[in-house]
Amino acid sequence: MAGPARRPPRSRMRPLLAWIGALAWLGAGAVGWGWRGFALAFTVLVTAMMLQVTRIVLVMKAVAGRPLGRVDSVLMLQSRLEAGMKLERVVQLAGSLGRALDEQGMAFAWADAGGDRLVVRLDAGRVASWALERGA
Repeated sequence: MAGPARRPPRSRMRPLLAWIGALAWLGAGAVGWGWRGFALAFTVLVTAMMLQVTRIVLVMKAVAGRPLGRVDSVLMLQSRLEAGMKLERVVQLAGSLGRALDEQGMAFAWADAGGDRLVVRLDAGRVASWALERGA
């Protein structure tokens, strides 16, 4: 059983647009309200970044005690996967970190006690495809 066919790669412009938006936000604050506006915009941006880091730390803390690449049921994990899902969300659903299958970190595997295995392939940190391998 395999997941959806591979999609075209996602745009690499997203991080660039985020940085341009952040600079525009800082510039608008500075032009509109001087140094106070710049300070407010800077505070809002730092808070947003801290929220991102906190979310990732909480996911990592939740899966820290679990064995690497093990889940209760591979079938349940596979049924909840969606194309384009972020790796962070997949790890959260699995409840454990996946076992890396390649050096680039573009493929991860989870297995259950029954011998079933789920291989998830990523593109730019998002699920591109997955395949379920049934155990004997």
